[in-house]
Amino acid sequence: MESDAGPLGTLPPTARDAILQYLNLFQLKLLRATSRGLKRLIDESPTFVNKCFGDIPFGTVLDRGYEPAVWVRVHQVRIKHCTVISVSTWWPRLADHLTYIYIDHSAFMLPALAEILRNSPNVATLGLHHLRLINPNDRAEKYANFRLAKLTYFSLGKVHEQIAELMRLVISPPQLTNFGCVWDHEPDDDEQLIVDFLEASQGTMKYLGLSPTQEMLQQIGNFERFAPIAATLYCSRFQAEHVVNFSRRVASLTRLILEEISLSDGIILEICANLPNLKDLNVCIFSPETWKPSFLDAAPKLEFLAVQHKPPDGFTHSVPYEGFLLGHPCRPTTVGDFAECPPSPNLKEIILTGINPKPNLHNYLLQSPNLRSVTLDFKSENFSTLLRTVPLAKLQTLTLRSMSIPALELTTVNRFPSLRKLTLVRVEIPSQVLQPLLAMCPGLETVRALSIADDGDVRFMCENLPRLARLELFQCPLTDAAIVHIISFAHRLEKMHISSCYGVSEGAQRQLKALGTIWVQ
Repeated sequence: MESDAGPLGTLPPTARDAILQYLNLFQLKLLRATSRGLKRLIDESPTFVNKCFGDIPFGTVLDRGYEPAVWVRVHQVRIKHCTVISVSTWWPRLADHLTYIYIDHSAFMLPALAEILRNSPNVATLGLHHLRLINPNDRAEKYANFRLAKLTYFSLGKVHEQIAELMRLVISPPQLTNFGCVWDHEPDDDEQLIVDFLEASQGTMKYLGLSPTQEMLQQIGNFERFAPIAATLYCSRFQAEHVVNFSRRVASLTRLILEEISLSDGIILEICANLPNLKDLNVCIFSPETWKPSFLDAAPKLEFLAVQHKPPDGFTHSVPYEGFLLGHPCRPTTVGDFAECPPSPNLKEIILTGINPKPNLHNYLLQSPNLRSVTLDFKSENFSTLLRTVPLAKLQTLTLRSMSIPALELTTVNRFPSLRKLTLVRVEIPSQVLQPLLAMCPGLETVRALSIADDGDVRFMCENLPRLARLELFQCPLTDAAIVHIISFAHRLEKMHISSCYGVSEGAQRQLKALGTIWVQ
């Protein structure tokens, strides 16, 4: 059997697993299919088990006649868009190693759901979302003869009330450390049941994700032993006062993310003043004039800051989520003025979205000795002041989106050897500007570009970035010449991701893969 596995079978298990870590899941499955010996070795590999999800195919009817195509003892399983009638004949064999179960948009017989949970004693992470009952008149208490003793992370949303009741009965408080329940619009689940979950685990709860009503915020804030360290709240614009009150009562928070609600700088100042140990803040602001972040006075321990300029609902047309990811050109922008801002000595990363910072951002960031990453995402016809606005000499990571950089205003320092990763998304920057910028950053190891780099730019990177190990190009105007440049000059390149670059032929990509030294996606 070992000989059937080839040279891999002669290696010690630790060495074998170290090699397998360099393969993605698809490559592992291909290797697994080549021989029985390799199938056995890979199935026993912790690397394969950790990477493999036991996904049930979409649309499957799970009943007594169903059986998984592969009996790999995975740690994770996902069931989506399925009808679950009975699992008693096959689930126990699959479930003994499971620590993660996620079920979404499916219909259940209540006994089948109970069977899944009863036979998964090691599950620590469980997500139940958009679930309906085939037998809606069934009662949860008939099947709650077990406990999920190891469950610590639980999320649910839009589930039948008897499913939620079953979970209340089988979760043994206090044990939850993470809890999430997020709705798209109005609450779809029993609000009091959610509050009961949190109250029962208030002594252990550390991470909270919630779409709270005003009443829920008030009730949760009154728990005597409720001391989470992180919270993500999806709130409406009418809840600003309640969020302030919540922050006053839950002063233990070190991380706070406020989604879908645009706040004034004064409100954010009140929230920060209530959280003396705040290290991680992600908020939306609305400032029709110049924005001055006065709340920084009340947050001296910040390590991560993400601020998005977002007009309140009804002020402007909404931007779709896809547009947000790609740097939507219609996102409203305000000016950020960082003059006289107090220093943030612990700041490691800052993300500004829809905020065009004045050059005085440079002086503010210079006072943060631990700063490593800056992301700027805003629409601008001319951001030639990049080098005067961002202290690149301090950074390891720089991400730019949506702006135009027709030229670069040089400064006294124009070499940035510490920069390791550069991401440019829909940035209008001509080659005569991009290439000198790249030359200023000889230590770059990762370059990600969307819609900008051409063949000449790729050749310049390969010839002038000696440490370049990862190159990701999306929707770029490339031809097969770019692949020739990579093969000829990118001798240290380890990973290459090329997508929607329609001028690059499949033959050229196969030639690159044939080298065997570059992992190509």
